[in-house]
Amino acid sequence: MKIASYIGLLSKRKYSMTRKFPLSLSLLFLIVCSQASANDGASLEDLFLKQAQPNQLQSLSNQLHVEKTTKGDFTQYRKLKVLKKPLISKGKFIFKQDLGIAWLQLTPFQTSIILMQGNIIQKDSQGQIRVTTADQTSKANVFSQEMPKLMNALLTGNLQQLNKQFKLFYKPAAQQQWQLGLIPLDQNIRKAIPKMVLSGKHHIDSLVLLNNNGDTTRIEFDNLSNQSLTTKELAYFNFEVN
Repeated sequence: MKIASYIGLLSKRKYSMTRKFPLSLSLLFLIVCSQASANDGASLEDLFLKQAQPNQLQSLSNQLHVEKTTKGDFTQYRKLKVLKKPLISKGKFIFKQDLGIAWLQLTPFQTSIILMQGNIIQKDSQGQIRVTTADQTSKANVFSQEMPKLMNALLTGNLQQLNKQFKLFYKPAAQQQWQLGLIPLDQNIRKAIPKMVLSGKHHIDSLVLLNNNGDTTRIEFDNLSNQSLTTKELAYFNFEVN
């Protein structure tokens, strides 16, 4: 198996392959509102009392501004029941519909996750790289095959695709704000991510993950841009798995 480097960005590193889906990927669905609090889970549960109706989804689809390229900053607040304060991390993300998604954490330490062409490439804080391939015999196949598609649908507002993968719940708010609840239909995905809540107006502004144990993860998006990717940004996707 040959693995090319990211145009110098990831050169001179040791590569390792894994069939185990990296748990930190769940932080992607982790791709946005306000700081997490102990009441996040309880306040959002009301959203899941009534499923979204077709006319509501159509109205939301018309409201969203869909772009093929999106990049910006993120701040993630992870609230664990065993901790009094949330764990906070910050970074940048890059999305291009025909290439994939790059999730680049900058603080408190640098890591990256690239989802592209059915593969998941993860670089940890030590510079070690792990690749999960779309192997049909792998238990991680459901993630490596489906998660990039789901993230594509989330970031482009493709509600028709979301409706095939999730049970959807909708709640309108003032000034064209909205909340969309998602429960994965796939059992394997549901075990990792039981419930998600998207919030926004013309774009997806926030994503909250609700775990069955009471932990929550909230991610905020900021400084969004639809400008063309730079050469450096495109280099993150110059990664081949043969």
